[in-house]
Amino acid sequence: MVLVVSPHELLSQLNNWQGILISISGSALFGLYTVLSKRYLNENPGANGFIISGMSFLCGLVELWIVIGLTHISVISNFFKAIPSLQMFSSVPVIRNLTPANVGILLFIGIVITAVGYGCYFYAVENAGSFPASSSFFIKSILAPILATIILHEQMKLTVIIGTILVIIGLALPFVFKKKGA
Repeated sequence: MVLVVSPHELLSQLNNWQGILISISGSALFGLYTVLSKRYLNENPGANGFIISGMSFLCGLVELWIVIGLTHISVISNFFKAIPSLQMFSSVPVIRNLTPANVGILLFIGIVITAVGYGCYFYAVENAGSFPASSSFFIKSILAPILATIILHEQMKLTVIIGTILVIIGLALPFVFKKKGA
């Protein structure tokens, strides 16, 4: 994964401890979310991944509206304005740059990619378990640069190509050894 991230860029960003800390925290929280969701699925036989995704998104929507509302309170807004790296969190607009031209892509991202994607992810958690389903996030990390190359015509660095090959090998190893042991 370090090769996919690009070691030179990672090392040049090491002084950005906030970004690294937030990234690690996000990964840890998503891991906790996966484990707690699996536990919920085990304890509630009528539940499924689409129910978990739907409830998570509804709770997230309510939370986001509350947080956005809080950023319009002058004390909170002024606090964020006083810190250069947090100014974007001052008086966050509810809707910005929403035009008829980009509504379609936003609906596609929201409905197909997010809702269906997470529903499928939790279906995998429910049926295959947390560990195999979590492996999909390694696949996502190698698919993003491949799709960026195809769709956005970005150049893929040699380190990303090598990292992609190593991730694919790493993901395949458990299946290879499982078949040999069976």
